[in-house]
Amino acid sequence: MKVEIICEARGYPIPVTNLEKISESGSIMNPANRISNSEILIPAMQIEDEGEYKCFAENSVGMVEKSISIKMQTPWIIPQYLEVFSGSTLTLDCLMTHHDSYDSYVSWTWPDGSIIPDNHERFIINNNTLSIRKAFQSDSGEYSCLTSSESIGISQNSVQKDTAMVIVKSLPAQFLQTPLSMAKIPIPSFWYDSIELSFKFRTFDSEGTILYVPGSNGIDYFRVYIKNQQILTEWNLGSGIGLISGPPVRSGEWYYVEIERKENYGTMTVNGESSTGRSPGSFTGFDFGHFGFVGGGTQFPAFFGCILDMNLNGNFIDFGMLESIGISTCQH
Repeated sequence: MKVEIICEARGYPIPVTNLEKISESGSIMNPANRISNSEILIPAMQIEDEGEYKCFAENSVGMVEKSISIKMQTPWIIPQYLEVFSGSTLTLDCLMTHHDSYDSYVSWTWPDGSIIPDNHERFIINNNTLSIRKAFQSDSGEYSCLTSSESIGISQNSVQKDTAMVIVKSLPAQFLQTPLSMAKIPIPSFWYDSIELSFKFRTFDSEGTILYVPGSNGIDYFRVYIKNQQILTEWNLGSGIGLISGPPVRSGEWYYVEIERKENYGTMTVNGESSTGRSPGSFTGFDFGHFGFVGGGTQFPAFFGCILDMNLNGNFIDFGMLESIGISTCQH
């Protein structure tokens, strides 16, 4: 917390002002954060910055003084707002004022209000600091630090708290082909009848498979890929191949793709430009396997580029939670 203390006075003749910190014994201290004789700036309030500050104003008529007592809110979480990518490790520090006459206890709560145990697998509490290892999007929310101060020898207890907001964003995944990079994703059960898929991507190669979903019968499949600098969607429901040809794509540029399949009809929209296709025959259901592969798997040329905000039928894919290999964070 940033704190600025300014000592001002009016009078005639114009008074000279001086701002000082006063020790517990009453002596004048020299504040480390002094900007001028009449201004102190504390960029991040710490426990040692608590205390009494006095403003002195003096001219030829006389001198006046006024004091102010500054205390740090207890507890205080640093930082109060934190944004990280999925898969990152993050820490929240709970600061508190210590009093010799009190025993103080600190606990942390999850966004649902329940207490975080000290020995959780990913949530580690050490010296009032909460660390979250490999954060997921589901970890987003408001975390609270609770302090319980119990007076020594007195039946008195008080609980105070401070909160901090944590936002875990979808990892913008970069596929590097070193020598293989891919992520394994679960496929929704309703993909048998229809598919809704959207994502953003940029490529650094003229070809590569963005998504491949094999069929459970060895015949059906669904594939989104780039070939000769053109994006295509291709599928087979058991009675022939359906194909949608999209616009050309340029290396290094971002594209937003939306794909829908209803039975044997499909639509692909790339940056607002739509194309359609149809698979032949009477089969309209996709006998899919339980998992698909982002980045191509081992059967096709691998994708080299970045993918983010992938959404399967309303569910965002959190690459930080997936079984994957050779994926890093894309700088977008």
